[in-house]
Amino acid sequence: MTPRKHYAILIRHCARSTEKKVILYNSTDELKYKAKDFIGSPLPKWNTPKKWCTQHAMEIIEATASYILDKLTLEAENLKNIQIQIITDSAQRDVDTSLALRNGMLQAAAKMDESGILFGGLQSLEYDHFLFKVFDGFCEANYTSERLASDIQNRFSTITPPEPNLNETLLLLEKLGGIGKVEKLTDMDQSLRLSSFSNYTQFEGATNIVKLFSQMVIYSRASEVDPPFLPDMSTSDLYRLFAWIHWSRSVLHVGNVRSAISGSVIAKAILEALEYGSYHVPGSVAAPYL
Repeated sequence: MTPRKHYAILIRHCARSTEKKVILYNSTDELKYKAKDFIGSPLPKWNTPKKWCTQHAMEIIEATASYILDKLTLEAENLKNIQIQIITDSAQRDVDTSLALRNGMLQAAAKMDESGILFGGLQSLEYDHFLFKVFDGFCEANYTSERLASDIQNRFSTITPPEPNLNETLLLLEKLGGIGKVEKLTDMDQSLRLSSFSNYTQFEGATNIVKLFSQMVIYSRASEVDPPFLPDMSTSDLYRLFAWIHWSRSVLHVGNVRSAISGSVIAKAILEALEYGSYHVPGSVAAPYL
């Protein structure tokens, strides 16, 4: 009997540092401000450039990769060969995540040196920029900007904003973080609108502040930054903020033509990997399939 093949597909990147500036779109412009000017508490000390993996996040990825490889070998019977393929794009946090995944798997593989299992593919990382950024030259955007705007507006009209509402969320940030030197968060325009200046692909005003501060709250805890951003925040309040990230991304990045095209390219790559045992990176000098 031909041994049954098992596949595991992992798609992720690390917990990262955030931007230090926030963009407040309106109907005529995009206005950039220092995020620290909107709150009285210090921002997280990431000790890494913006949008890079934090040190603890890299450790988490390594441990995750080691655990996954251990689990695969424990649950599979008569396992003789594990073929691994790690693909990354050009974003620094994705390259670092791929490297941490590889290092974690190498550590796990070294512990199984006497198991007789062969591990392939851990000698190199593979680069495919267009798999993750399809409109940088791989795919032509044949849809119009009006079509994309219409898709996002339709999504906006059907996805209910989180509760508590925006005003109560801003009050929570003021209570825990204090008042910044620009203006009180609760004095800002709290209308939930898509910006016509961005062709209705970004939110206006205070929603962007909530999203950025929510990322700081969550990522600083995931990265074990000491102290975390707004250290007195409860777990229930943290999830209230998380809901705003989920909602904004659901409106802007789900259910539109741009996301559908990007998703279809990745879906095809996954199906190819399931059929052939690996994904062929276009232009690679390596053998197409393992």
